[in-house]
Amino acid sequence: MTGPVKAEESVHAPDTSFGQRRPRFFSAGELLLIAIFFLTALTSIAVTRNAGGSSLLWPADAIAAAALVRWPTLRWGRVLAGLVLAGTVANVLGANDAPVGSLAMSAADVLEVALTTYLFRGYVRLPFPNITFAGGIQLMILLGFVVPALGAVFGGLAVSETFGTPWTEAASNWFTATSSGAILYAPAIYLYSSKAAERLVAPDVRALNIGLAVGCIVITYCAMRFSRFPLLTLSIPLLIVGFRVGAFGAAAMCEATGFLVVFLWVLKVRAGGPAVSLAAGGAWAGMPFVVLAAIMISPIIMGFAADDRDRAMRALRYNEQRFRLSLRHSPTGIVMRGLDGRITMVNDAFLKTFGYTWDDLSLMTAHQLVHPDDQAEANRDMQTLLDGTANAYVAERRYRHRNGSWVWVRVAVSLVDGDDGVPMHFIGHIESLEAGRRAVRDLAEERERLKTTLRAIGEAVITTDAVGQITYVNAAAENLIGQRLDALAGRRLDEVVVLTNPQTMKATASVFGLCVARGAPVRRGDRCLLHRADGSPCYVIDTASPVNDPDGALSGVVVVLQDATAVVERERELSHRAAHDPLTGLTNRFEFERRLAECFERYRHIDRTASLLLIDLDRFKAVNDTGGHAAGDEVLRRVAQTLTAIVRESDTVSRFGGDEFALLITHSDPARAELVGAKVLRAVSELSVDWNGASHTVGASIGIASLSTRISAVSEWIATADRACYEAKRAGRGQMRIAA
Repeated sequence: MTGPVKAEESVHAPDTSFGQRRPRFFSAGELLLIAIFFLTALTSIAVTRNAGGSSLLWPADAIAAAALVRWPTLRWGRVLAGLVLAGTVANVLGANDAPVGSLAMSAADVLEVALTTYLFRGYVRLPFPNITFAGGIQLMILLGFVVPALGAVFGGLAVSETFGTPWTEAASNWFTATSSGAILYAPAIYLYSSKAAERLVAPDVRALNIGLAVGCIVITYCAMRFSRFPLLTLSIPLLIVGFRVGAFGAAAMCEATGFLVVFLWVLKVRAGGPAVSLAAGGAWAGMPFVVLAAIMISPIIMGFAADDRDRAMRALRYNEQRFRLSLRHSPTGIVMRGLDGRITMVNDAFLKTFGYTWDDLSLMTAHQLVHPDDQAEANRDMQTLLDGTANAYVAERRYRHRNGSWVWVRVAVSLVDGDDGVPMHFIGHIESLEAGRRAVRDLAEERERLKTTLRAIGEAVITTDAVGQITYVNAAAENLIGQRLDALAGRRLDEVVVLTNPQTMKATASVFGLCVARGAPVRRGDRCLLHRADGSPCYVIDTASPVNDPDGALSGVVVVLQDATAVVERERELSHRAAHDPLTGLTNRFEFERRLAECFERYRHIDRTASLLLIDLDRFKAVNDTGGHAAGDEVLRRVAQTLTAIVRESDTVSRFGGDEFALLITHSDPARAELVGAKVLRAVSELSVDWNGASHTVGASIGIASLSTRISAVSEWIATADRACYEAKRAGRGQMRIAA
């Protein structure tokens, strides 16, 4: 597996950045680990070395491997090189071995450390330090058997080549030493954590744990001193410790106990019973390391099981607490009732919904909460749960409030069975429907108010769905369009509301489409023509506003049509009044001069002729003097009618002021203008107006000026016609003069 190797390479990649300090070859932690390995190896060689050239107890490899596994920041490639050097020096100093042989045995040790580190970093990824029971079994097998067995192959070979010891004997001793050392000293390192240490000395268990530790020490001493089978005797308290304090505590206690056993053995504090024969001499003769290590495995395994139990209990307590808190603080009311109807638990939401206290409910049954009319149905539903024909049911019920009122609720009830399958109690989730019912009532009232408002307002309101189909029209819209809602509902808006431009009579852009495209209100400033169902038109101003659902998506459009027909007619009337004489209905002087200016600008550029006739009535003052102003007004009206009848519709007749009139004859040369003037003279002179029994007649004097290149301005055109009229007036009544 290449994972650890790549990590090692990334850690050791050279730092070539300019100005930065190069890292040290060994960190402080790595130097400390190498030093511990050296001291442990030197002690083991000096104290437990036998005649075959190998030590009887070798914890150095296990300690170094455990440290490298637990702390990945230690760069194991460099550390292993340091361990080779430290092991070689320890063999030379502790046993006076030859450097070559010392290097070979040190290399075999470091190979075992490397194998352990590689296995736990690359393949066997245990969640240190929180190892489960299954992981603990795997850990002990690897530490106590697999790794020592593989290491013994090479270690036995190194010892055999160095000291001439048979390979089988050397490999056996190597396996015994490394396996015992690993089991006695490594588990505590693998399992250490600050939380695990804190749990051992927590105030509530501190005294008990100290007592257990002291008891183990005392029992160990007594077993070594008086028992013929001491190791079997001391296994019992260690099992108890493992069950009580967990894997880390058991590993630490086994390490302390194992050290005490070794120490007492060296001091010869033992009953002198049968011993396992090993090729060791001196104080270590007969020391049963394998048996000691094997006995230590059981308490540690028991600790793993205890840790699993504690984790399961903590998870159970956590889940139970979470369940209780969830029930208590759930926004939905929750009630538990026994099979006898007694209420056993309610949460805060239930109490708040119905106004009770727990003391009130503890004296009641669930039947007292349900409305009498709902009792029979509630009993049938619960019986279906007891019969097993249903797992749960949902229904709407009325529950009694503390103030005596009835609250509509939705209940979801299920039956809870025990481990043996026997029904224990009912649990119900209760949701008040009052807020929803109030909301429905309020919404219905609001809709009714809205409809009433829409019916009452004068503007036409049409609502559509997102694709433009009509869903509602108010009374004003029905009157404006000329159709009822039942004939409009479901039809497309663009089929019903057809708008055109009043000037071009072309279809206008749809405000509905613009509103949908922009997602914002759209108002058309110009008035459009609405063609009703009966064919009659009217003027409207239309507005469209989008209606979005709670997610922001378009759900419809509201179109408002404002009837502008009266406004248009009023504007037309005002415009007509501003441009026409109120007495005769003819255009006034202001409007006439405007039209005259338009004709002047248009005709002089296209070389067309037009004629201006100024008419001054003769004997009009006599009419006012004899018949009064009313008679004069009637004469003016009759003259206006006469002039209008003579000219074409494209020509303009105006009351120029007082008893003066003007005619603008378009597309007219001087000859035609003279002909029209003659008709006017004859018609006006023949006009007789009867008023209050008297007959009134008038005449006319006319001045004609035709548009020509000699006239450079409208004012000059009027002045020319005015001079001609003056000359006609001076020449006598009923005369006409044409400006040269």
